[in-house]
Amino acid sequence: MVFQTWFSIAAGLVAAIAGGMACILFIRRRTGSSHRSLAVLLGTTAVSYLANAAGLLDEPHALWWRATAMVAELVQPTALLYVGLAFLNPVERSSDTSALWRARIVGCVGLLLAGFVATGQVFQWKVFEDGRAAIALITWGRIPYVFIVIGMALGLAQLELVLRASHEPVPP
Repeated sequence: MVFQTWFSIAAGLVAAIAGGMACILFIRRRTGSSHRSLAVLLGTTAVSYLANAAGLLDEPHALWWRATAMVAELVQPTALLYVGLAFLNPVERSSDTSALWRARIVGCVGLLLAGFVATGQVFQWKVFEDGRAAIALITWGRIPYVFIVIGMALGLAQLELVLRASHEPVPP
């Protein structure tokens, strides 16, 4: 129980920092698409950490908090792909339409999977023989995790290519 409390405090602190950074980017840099997409990525990270921390503190509603965190985690690959797109200069962005379509497709699949999570098709309570209960995955529950791994790998690969090719500092 002590570990859960400390973990919840640490996750809440990380969520507050990421959320604060997202708010600062939204307030100060409204014009730059790179700052908006980075703020959305930080915001989804903050929601994910906050929901996971709240699930540890609010055990009766832990399943709802886990589903909320999963929905935020399903948005992160799309947000990361848009961060990579935002760092491209306008000439490269207009010539490389496959990256934009990749981000849109990942976003649509992420929203579809988020719908499955929201309707309760991913997590369930499992009660063990000794009376303890834990959150478990339903049969198709691994699919969102596979999507997150593949989507984040695509996003990181795109971001690496963009940052490797850039010779300038981050655009305003």
